[in-house]
Amino acid sequence: MNKSFLSLSLLASLACSDSVFACVADNSGSAKVSEVYPTANELPENLLRFYIYFSEPMSRQGILSSISLIDENGKKSPGVFLENRYDLWSADAKRLTLLFDPGRVKKGLIAHNRLGRALIPDKSYRLQIKDAT
Repeated sequence: MNKSFLSLSLLASLACSDSVFACVADNSGSAKVSEVYPTANELPENLLRFYIYFSEPMSRQGILSSISLIDENGKKSPGVFLENRYDLWSADAKRLTLLFDPGRVKKGLIAHNRLGRALIPDKSYRLQIKDAT
């Protein structure tokens, strides 16, 4: 059985700046993206989630406006992440579970039929976390 994989660049291209101010819980300092999982250079096209770790506790709402998946042509991929009313944070508010929209992963659903897969095999992507200040 041949599985489809894609290339994902996560190292130096994680953020537009060194800091993420968008959702720092106390707004007294700047948080940094410290880790992103999975860490593999190639990931399956049916990937369902990323785990993003921050250096400081973050606010529990509104971070999706600061996160984008950028394709190899520099274009933002629309509608790839599931938009919940409340983002999925760890108890200490330092780890975000970022879910792909299941409609973009599973074939035959409206989002998949209209927009296609979120991740296309043999393509490269960059996860971008912007400073919202």
